[in-house]
Amino acid sequence: MIILDKRVATLASAIAMSLIVQGAFAVDSGKVTFEGGVSDTTCDVSVNDQTNNATVKLPIVSKKLLTAAGSSAGRTFLTFELKNCVVDNAAGQPSQPGAVVAPKAHVYFVAGPTINTDGRLDNKALTGAAQNVDIQILNKDAAAMNLALGDGAQLAIGENVVGGSAILRHYAQYFTKAGNATAGAVTTTVDYEISYQ
Repeated sequence: MIILDKRVATLASAIAMSLIVQGAFAVDSGKVTFEGGVSDTTCDVSVNDQTNNATVKLPIVSKKLLTAAGSSAGRTFLTFELKNCVVDNAAGQPSQPGAVVAPKAHVYFVAGPTINTDGRLDNKALTGAAQNVDIQILNKDAAAMNLALGDGAQLAIGENVVGGSAILRHYAQYFTKAGNATAGAVTTTVDYEISYQ
């Protein structure tokens, strides 16, 4: 009888451990579904009257403007101009440049190593870098965009492509989360793509 009790206790213990282990592993896996698409729409892109690859110069500002936590300074225009757009027409066939069809387009900032978990751009200056300061991108309404999120969640504002062109307005500015920014260089980069709706 004692032997049977020990076997039952051992079996019960093994089953309990098995359930605990299965429960622990249940949250360690899952499935990710990706959804997207490829559009026939194409445009020529320029940034701040440069080419599709551009350098945006922010003003050199006093560190006093970035003393308080959550402060910003040096807001600068960041404008994406779309020209010579060829857009889908209602029949699903590509129309000619300058067509009146009006799909929407917006800028999607591509995930990459310069984007921090707060959705801003880390300062990647190699020498003499300013501390406690990064670059924040704003949409045309001056709302902070979170570049750490996916397309459709960054707070990009789409514009209609009309007559084969569109202007996608944004801003860039210095931002300090902790405050007490130090003097130094600020350099960063980000990749972007035009997303069509």
